[in-house]
Amino acid sequence: ISTGTLVITDYSSGANQIFYPPFNSPIAYNLCGILSDGLQHTLISYFSDAPTCADTVTYTAPGPCNACTANAGSNITVCGLTANLNAIENTGDVNTHWLAQSGITYSGTGINSPTATITASPAGVYNLVWQVTNSGGLTCSDTTTVTFQQIPTSSFTTATPICAGQTSTMTYTGTGGSQFNWSFVNGTPSSALTIGPHVITYSAAGSQTVSLWVTSSNGCQSDTTTHTVVVNSIPSSAFTAQSPICINSSSVVQAPCNGNYSYQWNWGSGTAVPGTGCGPHSVTWSSTGAQNIYLTVTDVVTGCVSTATLQQVQVLDSTTLNCCITPSPNAGPDANVCGFTYSLQGSVPAPGNVGSWTQTSGTGSSIFGSSSAYNTNV
Repeated sequence: ISTGTLVITDYSSGANQIFYPPFNSPIAYNLCGILSDGLQHTLISYFSDAPTCADTVTYTAPGPCNACTANAGSNITVCGLTANLNAIENTGDVNTHWLAQSGITYSGTGINSPTATITASPAGVYNLVWQVTNSGGLTCSDTTTVTFQQIPTSSFTTATPICAGQTSTMTYTGTGGSQFNWSFVNGTPSSALTIGPHVITYSAAGSQTVSLWVTSSNGCQSDTTTHTVVVNSIPSSAFTAQSPICINSSSVVQAPCNGNYSYQWNWGSGTAVPGTGCGPHSVTWSSTGAQNIYLTVTDVVTGCVSTATLQQVQVLDSTTLNCCITPSPNAGPDANVCGFTYSLQGSVPAPGNVGSWTQTSGTGSSIFGSSSAYNTNV
């Protein structure tokens, strides 16, 4: 080709040089104004009189004299809504900051700090941009991805108070739990690893501790939630009954008295006076044989109820030896002692007789080791 022009153009920058005939090979040329960005560029050469006669050459441009680099740090995944960023500043950076992001709040040294502390609302995935302007006036940026994973909660409910021997049901009411770690101190069972609900039996009275922490499917762990189950004691239904007795005689029946208790007696075929309360009661029967007395006690404050206690009283026929002889108690010998303690030496006249000690006179008061024992300290 000997007419027209030869045009060589840098496609990225638009810089070009035009040659006129005659065209002698090789042709040396210089392009001014190409971009020094370190990227690949394409040169296009063609003849104006034969545009289809063209050629392309690809080259890598040199980097800028003051290259701009930004490093937002590695991607971050955290449990919860707070994270610490880890961007890197370079020597020569004159203006660095994070770009504002919806849902992200910067604290500490704020949006200009490469290691700013951020809080997200709500949990989720956020792409944060770290922007740098260097001393050469070049601006560049880099992006880091921060994933905020919701921490599960470990709240639960319990049934409290209960009575010893009863059960309390523990029900998980939290969110996000996938693995469960229950602890039931003094309960049966004492631990569990499933969501529940769990029905736990408590035999011992007292304040029993229940705790739970959970782990989510992404490995985030909750705080530990702790509750107390109040286990009230079962009242005692033990009582004493005088036995044996003669027919038409009475048996003295007595239960320990407690102002918070109610007493449910079953006298069978007997007649009791007064018949209500803890006693003492005077009970008679009109027939001989083994007579049953049952007592159930309820704690009116806690609602706990005892099991029924059974005592049998042997009612003897009047023909039974010594049955109808009025007993003559023997309190033992009189004594003078130094001090304030004495060992009493009483006795009963016949098997089946029972007795009790009382003070009938004297200054002060007497305290008996046992008011019903024949030989006791006073």
